[in-house]
Amino acid sequence: MLEKAKELPFKRLICQPIDKFENQEIFDVIVCVGVLDFIADLDNLFLRLKKNLHQKSLFGFTVPETPNDGLVGLDLQETRQLFSRTGFEVLKQEKIHGYTDSASGKVVEYWIILAQAL
Repeated sequence: MLEKAKELPFKRLICQPIDKFENQEIFDVIVCVGVLDFIADLDNLFLRLKKNLHQKSLFGFTVPETPNDGLVGLDLQETRQLFSRTGFEVLKQEKIHGYTDSASGKVVEYWIILAQAL
């Protein structure tokens, strides 16, 4: 996925472990796909990311609807509360099929969310 992203006409693309995100730059957009499932403290991460966004900058990410096998999950109410606590507003939120666990057959649904820094 990163190799594909590097082919796109970004002015600048920074790829780094999101849980260790410590950057002084200000960004117009931050995108996290398939990574927030593994971050236990989303409040702390969102507050750190918000410091690196302009007001009205965009933050796009995916996260499972429900926790699965120890991974983080957020239902609709939890998502809105998280954003309220951390200074983001949901612009668009859509549920999508994430995957079907091959061992259990369990379907894992994901939220794909576009938020804006307040």
